[in-house]
Amino acid sequence: MARRALVGREAVLGIEHPKTLTSVSDLGQVLQRQCKYSESEAMAQRALAGREAMLGTEHLDTLMSVCCLAYLFHNQKEYSKASIYYERARHGFQKVLGPKNSTTRSCAKNYSIMLKERDES
Repeated sequence: MARRALVGREAVLGIEHPKTLTSVSDLGQVLQRQCKYSESEAMAQRALAGREAMLGTEHLDTLMSVCCLAYLFHNQKEYSKASIYYERARHGFQKVLGPKNSTTRSCAKNYSIMLKERDES
């Protein structure tokens, strides 16, 4: 279903339209849940690159793409990569949404969990 949505949006809206990039991100998350990490990473990187180009580095959709990559690497226990993305997302959310926002706190919590996992391994 996610692939069909992506193909349809690419055909109608183009590959860099924000709604198409949402479909790219959605497909990446589906692939992650299926443990297809290589494909998921490719979609997440594509969504991030497109959103940075079209929306800027501090747009919420861009920051969500950063956070999705952090979580993807976290799930694979690639803690060094995950840390880079978690830091970027956390700082971006704090700047754009403020430190008390639920999205900011959720990102910080996931980062904290990852750091604890890393230190225990």
